Amino acid sequence: MTRLVESIAGLAPEKINDGENTAPKKRLKNHLRNYHEIHDGVEVVRRAGLPTLRQRCPRFDRWLTRLESLAP
Repeated sequence: MTRLVESIAGLAPEKINDGENTAPKKRLKNHLRNYHEIHDGVEVVRRAGLPTLRQRCPRFDRWLTRLESLAP
């Protein structure tokens, strides 16, 4: 599914949410009739793996690094 998101937009995952009608969820629903954001989103993350997501999505990585720094 991650490749589908990239192929739809032709951009890196973090750069595909550029408007209300082009949000990732709406793009996916246009191509996958049974797409369910919560269930399928979790599955995409599980399959891709956190290291891959952190590498491909620098803003997400920075946000997650910040959260991790708050842990005791």
